[in-house]
Amino acid sequence: MTDTSPERPAFEGAILAPDTEWRYYFWYPKGWHRYQLTDGREGILCSPHAQDPTTYFSVHVQKLAAAVEPDDIDVLREGIEEGLSQLPDLNVESAHSSQTTDGIRFERVYTFSDGDVTRKRRIRLIYRGNRLYSLMSQGSTIDEYERWLSMLNYCHLTFRLGLFDPAQLS
Repeated sequence: MTDTSPERPAFEGAILAPDTEWRYYFWYPKGWHRYQLTDGREGILCSPHAQDPTTYFSVHVQKLAAAVEPDDIDVLREGIEEGLSQLPDLNVESAHSSQTTDGIRFERVYTFSDGDVTRKRRIRLIYRGNRLYSLMSQGSTIDEYERWLSMLNYCHLTFRLGLFDPAQLS
């Protein structure tokens, strides 16, 4: 039997994406294309495809009207579920939340319909003080998500709040 699945991409290096204003950084694969978010949103989007960046990792940051408190976790969870429920043909594969001393975090992996295409997405929402960091990785299709999964996960795993310290590389 012949395997006709597309070849898995290989890492060729990583590029640092620091943001000193919003105080975060992450690494993304060398060769990916970097875009600023549009519509007045603060953040960055990185994609392996220059012409069709519907497979991507992005970070969107926004300042909230008030600081999020530990007691807000249930209200936030309800809002997230309500927002996701508006996506056509939503299928949530996993849902996690946690509360730590530095904030509240939510993670969801799900598929949804976008026109006649089914996309797969992972979101991580990090509420820290009066800021919301929205991390999102998406595949233009389920197969594209699976194909790029190791690199998308690398972006998620290297995301850090705070300023990058080059001494970390020593």
